[in-house]
Amino acid sequence: MDILHRSIFRQLVEPMRVSLPWLLAIITTWLTFTHSASWGAEFYKTEFSNFPVGDDQWANRDGWRTTNLGRGWNGIVENAIPGLGRSAFLGYGRPFQNIVRVSHPLGVPVGTSLRSVLRFECLLGLSSSVTGSDDSFALQFYNPAGSKLAGIKFDTGAQTFGIWIDDGLTQIEATALLITDSLQLLSLDIDFKSNRWWGYLDGTTLFENEPFTATNFARLPGAFSFDWQVASLLSPGDNWLLIDDLSIGTPELSISVSRTAGGELALEWTATRAASYQVQISSDASQWSNLPNALFVASAPRAHLRFDDSGFNVVGHRFYRVTQIETTP
Repeated sequence: MDILHRSIFRQLVEPMRVSLPWLLAIITTWLTFTHSASWGAEFYKTEFSNFPVGDDQWANRDGWRTTNLGRGWNGIVENAIPGLGRSAFLGYGRPFQNIVRVSHPLGVPVGTSLRSVLRFECLLGLSSSVTGSDDSFALQFYNPAGSKLAGIKFDTGAQTFGIWIDDGLTQIEATALLITDSLQLLSLDIDFKSNRWWGYLDGTTLFENEPFTATNFARLPGAFSFDWQVASLLSPGDNWLLIDDLSIGTPELSISVSRTAGGELALEWTATRAASYQVQISSDASQWSNLPNALFVASAPRAHLRFDDSGFNVVGHRFYRVTQIETTP
């Protein structure tokens, strides 16, 4: 099919690159400021640049699977937006079942303890239907056993138009509007431990601090899928979903160190999950003690935190670290 001429995305949004702290930072100061970064984790990433162009070229490559192979309902397209390169598409055509799915493992190794949120990001564009029904598309999350935990539905139906958050049992409408024929950055923070998640579309809040899953299934990262949900098999829509620059991982550590006009040492960092963060100090980087008035609570991942230390002007070494305090979900 000539997918390039079926729809034109009218807006190109460059993907945002955000570097965030993981768990622990140690800043060593000795007359000058230095800082060392800790680790993040990348579980899966693709820009689809190594996929061949054409129908049925997305699934059955690089770990991707589909429920409908050989029907031309998924594939790889070149420059759907000029300069974007190769992207994956799902939709368009005449399916013989109401759910067409392309799925992939989240890539988190079995037994991994996520002390940060799992961050899921991708460029996402949804075309509007010209003929036929206004079909919907969804992003779903599953545990390792294949049980659905949660999802996000992009519904183009006249009566239910919008973005809907699904906890596995019920749906609620997101606060942001659904915009078709536009390319946007979808960014999700999933905290499997606390069973909460946050969603953003081009930086606009979709939802915040919502329960991730209301099911009784094991709350572990397993796989995800993009679903084409066909409203009518007799009159399917010709709308379709475009996916690019997909990445799954945990936020990286990023702490900035500066000196204020008053001579204080300023430590700034970004929370990796909704939790408490304690600034500690040491003279030998071995024995640590909590600094008074240096306990901070982040209500959400990505919250900006700052500590100004008026006792910075000391002789010799002085070590700082920021520790995330474990909480019970």
